[in-house]
Amino acid sequence: MGLWACSPYAFALWVPYSEATFTAFLMWTLIAVVARRWLWAGVLCALAGTVRPTSAVLVAVVAVSAIRAMTLRRAGWRPWAAMGLAPLGLIFSWLYLGSRIGRLDGWFIAEKAWDQQFDFGLGSLRFLQKLITYQSMDIRYPLVLTVILVVAVGVVALALDRQVPWPLVLALAGAWELMFGTPGAPLSKPRFILPFLPIMLLLVMRPVARLPRTVQGCLYGSGAIFAGWYAFGLLVLFKHPP
Repeated sequence: MGLWACSPYAFALWVPYSEATFTAFLMWTLIAVVARRWLWAGVLCALAGTVRPTSAVLVAVVAVSAIRAMTLRRAGWRPWAAMGLAPLGLIFSWLYLGSRIGRLDGWFIAEKAWDQQFDFGLGSLRFLQKLITYQSMDIRYPLVLTVILVVAVGVVALALDRQVPWPLVLALAGAWELMFGTPGAPLSKPRFILPFLPIMLLLVMRPVARLPRTVQGCLYGSGAIFAGWYAFGLLVLFKHPP
């Protein structure tokens, strides 16, 4: 968790954003799924849905896991209950926003207004094309590209690691697809993946744990300094919100 807290976009955990709360619900939902605590998984996933729309990925993970459990005839009726409970929070959020706008499709109108409707990656490909051809010179954009590539590699690496439960890999893959498949401001893309970042850090958790304490301290310290510098640049030096 120390490495996660030192990531460049970790400032979103202490500003008035929803990442910290959503991450808590996300991680506990995945723990419940892996432990086959189906009722807890459904309830926690529903709570996550009231916080962030990216919980759609989590709903899918719970559903796939529950279907697999039902196929193997495990846990009786509880996987069915988890499937029914999981999307309730997200549905409530959609209906609440629709009631505020006065239309049932209010959520999709808001998505279109913010240019956040899912386009299967076309917007991200245009962003990459501008970056590669030097049409955009924002110094922060290479970091966004790095995040996209590193997470893609991380998904593949975790999928090849048999010690990592497959629901975690599915969650990270879904988050990457959501990040890549949604247009909008490129600088907001790392925020899609931030709550799921602890999953990817499983790749480095064991090697880091074997390092001497002094090396770990230097690693965490340098990470914290870099994260603080990056957060300062986003929050103070640049005019637009991160």
